[in-house]
This record gives sequence, C-alpha cells and structure tokens, in this order.
Amino acid sequence: MQFEFLFAIIIPFQDSDTRQKNMTKQITSEKLDELIEEAIVDCHDDEECLMGFWNMLEENLVFPFSAKVIGEEMMITDMIEKNGQIKVVGERKGKKYTVNITDIEYNDDIKGSEWIEAYKSWNEGRW
Repeated sequence: MQFEFLFAIIIPFQDSDTRQKNMTKQITSEKLDELIEEAIVDCHDDEECLMGFWNMLEENLVFPFSAKVIGEEMMITDMIEKNGQIKVVGERKGKKYTVNITDIEYNDDIKGSEWIEAYKSWNEGRW
C-alpha cells in the first residue's frame, strides 16, 4: 500500500511534453501559444498575467468536473487565487481540499481544459 501511494505522488508532476503525449486531444504548441497570447495580451507583469489566465479560466472552464490529485479522484467545484497561484477547490468524501490547478489530472473532455494546459505551460516558463 505504501508503494502505491508513493507512485501516485509522482504522476501530477509530469512535464508539459509528457502531459501533452498523455492527452487524448492533443493541443499543439502553436495552439498553446495562441491561448497564452490571448490570456496575457496587454499585461505588464506576472500579476496581470495571472489575472489574464484567471479571467480565461473563469469564462471557459465548466465546474464541477472530476479530476485526480495524487491519484485520488475528487470533484473540482471552484477556483481561487492564493499566494500568486491559481488553485482549485476539490471535494472528496465530504472534505474540501485546495490544490494548485497545475497539480490536477483530468479527462481532456472537460470544457475549457485547454486553458488549464495553457496556464500550466505559461506557469512552467515555457512561454
């Protein structure tokens, strides 16, 4: 049981190239660049860029949706900004958890999931 738990911790920390390969609906680098550009157009600093992504995620991402965090299934119900990061609120077995949006695994048929990928890519410094 301990081994399974340790293995699950590794999964959310895949780099963007590995995550891209694992998605059924591939998002090209060009499409990611377009989304990032749309989110951060006219931004002058990281805080403004964060708010640009916040707005795009808020407009396009449909809650609730199912996701995994460290291998455990939970229902993602909301999004918050905390300490300069976009986080999601998830519920599992009656308890609420707050995790970075970059640490969730989800099915790519979630409406607006391309914006999560764009934010992850920008947040990793790829852009």
